[in-house]
Amino acid sequence: MKNDDPAKHDNGSAASRRPSANWPIALGFVLFAIPAVIGLADQAWQSEAGSLAPIILALAGWTLWHACRAHPELRRAGRRALWLPAMVAAILAMIVGSALGFAALMALSAWVAGVAALYAALGGAVLRKAALPVLLLAMVVPLPYVLSMHANAILREGLSHAAVASGAALGLDVALDQGAIAVDQYLLLIENACAGANSTLSLIAIGVLLAYWIGAGSKARILTLSLLAIPIALLANLGRVVALMGLTSWVGVGVLETAIHPLSGILSFTFALGLLLMAARLVDFVPAFRRG
Repeated sequence: MKNDDPAKHDNGSAASRRPSANWPIALGFVLFAIPAVIGLADQAWQSEAGSLAPIILALAGWTLWHACRAHPELRRAGRRALWLPAMVAAILAMIVGSALGFAALMALSAWVAGVAALYAALGGAVLRKAALPVLLLAMVVPLPYVLSMHANAILREGLSHAAVASGAALGLDVALDQGAIAVDQYLLLIENACAGANSTLSLIAIGVLLAYWIGAGSKARILTLSLLAIPIALLANLGRVVALMGLTSWVGVGVLETAIHPLSGILSFTFALGLLLMAARLVDFVPAFRRG
């Protein structure tokens, strides 16, 4: 006959659920992530294409914090056999990335270390509940150059044809010239920031976060807004390019060297975000979304 004291089990499970008991892991991850953030700030976030990444990082991190706090009853310490190898691999990747100055590898290693730290501190059940913000944090990691190069090339070609057709319909003297856009006597090149790969990914991430908060995690809403974010981002980029073409024809190519060019990127993203907010409200009229 066993003398099983329930209080011992209660105390043990309560200790495993206490977030304060895992503060060394949290502190270690914060210190681990600092080099990755510095590397991204010096490289990817300096460009217009990567300027939205800090916003995604902040919003996804805030969502992750709320998701982890929402289920205190599920907190259990993770199995060391699972999180320790992942942490070791992340540390090695961080060392290599720091030595090579490879910010993308540093960011990826920080993300892996963060997932391992969450699992170690809170367990698999909480990590599954917080899977969405965890995946969104991965979008902060810059795409490998091979992937981003091909994606931007495809988007540039499609955007160039659409911009020329739209400009001609508006009465502008425009034409395609070996991948560039000829506006009057000027020749304009569409840069990667205008192509829309990074802005599309950023808008998808924000759309998912909107669906998560507004729709209480409805999978149908999340999927719909994620899909709608793609044409909305492309439409916003098209409007930006056409507007810059019109300004170039009106006042000359020098306008692209002023603050109007980066400001147009902010305005186009604001416009896209407004359309996405409208879409998030419109889907409330669909009965399937109201049921979640």
